[in-house]
Amino acid sequence: MASFFLMAPTMVDHTTHWETIARLDSAEIEKRVADSYELPNNVLDAVPEPVVTVRTSTYQHGAFIRECIEGVLMQEAAFPFEYIIGEDFSTDGTREMVLAYAEAYPDVIRVVTADYNVGSKANTRRCRRRARGKYMAQCEGDDYWTDPRKLQKQVDFLEARPDWVLCHHAALNVNEDATQVLGFLPVGPHKDDVDAHDILGFGNRFATASIMFRTSALPRLPKWTDRVPVDDWCKYVLLAQKGNIGYLDEVMAVHRTHAGGVWSGRRLVDNLHSLVTACEMFGANLGPAYEGSVQAGLSRVYLRLSLAYAEEGDMVNARKYLKMSVAERFARPYIGVPFLAHAVARAYTPRL
Repeated sequence: MASFFLMAPTMVDHTTHWETIARLDSAEIEKRVADSYELPNNVLDAVPEPVVTVRTSTYQHGAFIRECIEGVLMQEAAFPFEYIIGEDFSTDGTREMVLAYAEAYPDVIRVVTADYNVGSKANTRRCRRRARGKYMAQCEGDDYWTDPRKLQKQVDFLEARPDWVLCHHAALNVNEDATQVLGFLPVGPHKDDVDAHDILGFGNRFATASIMFRTSALPRLPKWTDRVPVDDWCKYVLLAQKGNIGYLDEVMAVHRTHAGGVWSGRRLVDNLHSLVTACEMFGANLGPAYEGSVQAGLSRVYLRLSLAYAEEGDMVNARKYLKMSVAERFARPYIGVPFLAHAVARAYTPRL
């Protein structure tokens, strides 16, 4: 029995097709960025010093992109902002709609694209490198903003707190056609003193469409992040190392959960294995000060994997990842006992 608790987690290759795209080597990502270009516009002249850069990455969002763009264009702000859209060679009408909006709003919208699908990492990088704002706000093409003063409220918050690096707010989680409310984001407790240890140990609890961060705090991601399959989680961890994170308890955005989503459209087990890979990369690159928090994060992901495999009826893997979770938990007791007990019950109770 002693070996059960001393069992060490191992590096496991859980690569999926999506993860292969997300983990392109640095040279290939840079090639795809170099192959990209910006469509002609007047934004650099019309907005010489934007306070905020709003960024949207979009691919195959034909059913949603109009609502996303309109949510940005409706913003009422006392400062200038630019809107960069990374359109990744969609074939479902997204591209045509983005180009039509760019033509109608040449003083606001900058479209960055390429003549082929470059993938999420290159799409994000080519847009970030063009950003000029003091702050960056995000809204992916299948999400949208609901409050016309969202940008103003977040800028006011961060301007009053020069040492704070990021501000987020509540968001509604809905189904594909927004006819059903699935819940609210962030899930769980939210507070103004979240740090990198919290984000590593408890995971990414932020809604992407709610984020605004200070660009000077993270001008460029380190090269090792090219191999982290979960971009946002990595970015928030690195930002949290630079300063405080604030929360506005107002619903100002909608996150859409749908089958075509980069995350929600995938099998849960595959998503969780991506998180395992991310934890392994954090452990290899963040240093010993974060070792315990990375172990805490791994323990939670292994527990979720155990439950996910149990739901699929794969009791061999359910028990395997439960044991790995317990090993991590004893290394650093971050995991709540009720959650652990639930996982034990699911992994060791025969399915009817």
